Amino acid sequence: MYDAELGTESLAKLFKVLSKPDALEIFLLANGGIENSTYAIEELDLTPRKYYSRLKQLVDMGFVRKTGGVYRQTSFGSMIYSQLLPAMGRAYDARDRLELIAEFKGTEIENKVKNLIEDELNIPSFAEFTKVKLLRD
Repeated sequence: MYDAELGTESLAKLFKVLSKPDALEIFLLANGGIENSTYAIEELDLTPRKYYSRLKQLVDMGFVRKTGGVYRQTSFGSMIYSQLLPAMGRAYDARDRLELIAEFKGTEIENKVKNLIEDELNIPSFAEFTKVKLLRD
């Protein structure tokens, strides 16, 4: 791993692309490889214009790449798919329990409660896991 600096504006762009349901569906489909865009367009019930627009956004952000005529997730995209999205889903499902951390803020048991909840949910600290330092733009 390496240390990187990621500004809030850059991070917002990454989330903006994946926040679009059409782009997210294409991204998920690219995990298995998209060999035939016509099939993908029909499968996802998208217009060609919307499909190619979202696909371009995914490519431009480095989530997906075309190799040998097949659109596949990049290593970065694969990491997002296999680690970040599931962790976000688990955190969302457990948001009530995560609120307990806020209730213990400033107390001696804050870190113990935080560690127990994070361990139980298997949620890595994003900044620690990726060694990404967030900057204010």
